[in-house]
Amino acid sequence: MGLLWDVTKVDCVILEKGIQHLHLQVLCKETQTRLLWEHLIALGPSISESWVILGDFNCYASPLEKVGATNFRVKDLKNCMDSIGLVDAPSSSLRFTWSFKNLLTKLDRVLMNQEWNNLGYLGKIFYDSAQFKLCIKLKAMKKPLQILNRKEFGGISQKASSAKVEFQEVFNCLVEDPDNVSLREKVDILKKASKSLSESELSFLKQKAKCQHLLEADKGTKYYHALINKNGARSHISYIVKEDGSKITSYMEMADLFVEFYKGLFGTRRLSEPIDLGILGKGPCVPCDDTYGLVAPITREEIKATLWEMDGDKAPGPDGFSSTFFKAN
Repeated sequence: MGLLWDVTKVDCVILEKGIQHLHLQVLCKETQTRLLWEHLIALGPSISESWVILGDFNCYASPLEKVGATNFRVKDLKNCMDSIGLVDAPSSSLRFTWSFKNLLTKLDRVLMNQEWNNLGYLGKIFYDSAQFKLCIKLKAMKKPLQILNRKEFGGISQKASSAKVEFQEVFNCLVEDPDNVSLREKVDILKKASKSLSESELSFLKQKAKCQHLLEADKGTKYYHALINKNGARSHISYIVKEDGSKITSYMEMADLFVEFYKGLFGTRRLSEPIDLGILGKGPCVPCDDTYGLVAPITREEIKATLWEMDGDKAPGPDGFSSTFFKAN
């Protein structure tokens, strides 16, 4: 693609040029821009399809599009627009596109004919990352989860206590009448319900304790510092009793004693010895039929079974999601 101009009609200064770009400044004069409007007016009747013109026109079409100076050079662009049926395309940007000190004006614009305007506009489609979509879905789930929590788990401690009392009463009746089939079935149902509510209550209390810890930690209250001191005292080793009955209170001596103990337990580093294959053959070996299971690929069912055995309160993985998240999805 090339850019050509007549130096006798257009004044321009080349600011920078390269293999893939050309940066220049056009020196526009009113007499030269009037030729542009005349060419556009002549070109307009020959265009019957959709047409759009956009760029920096270096002039404005209405006195309302300029603030801070006298109005001039308005009629040329306005006459051109009226002659060939061009109008400003709808926009939601700033009203003025250029400023200098207290001068504000609209120089950049997009003009379109009626055919372009009749094309209409496509509805907005929002695309974003998977994390943002997940965030929107989680926010949408907040209200239904609140309703579910109030309906099913509101007053969970009272429900768990009532279920336990009801189960105990029916169980006592079953003890008095062990041959009653209906009581036995009712006991099974109440036992499952009581166990489920007890587990829900335990989970609720765990979450409440975590929330209280986080809130108190943010406040820096006495409760939080007392909790830190309690945990520190729990893991603190004040002394160690040696095999001869003597006590060690020095941290350096206790550290040396720990090192010596684990050296005796695990041994020290040494050069590895060659493996005697003859000795390996004398011990128990894995049957050939079982060796294939050791190298068999891990199936999705095995992964799912392992995931379902994990507790939902375990710490999240490197991706930030806990096992409960993957179970739900």
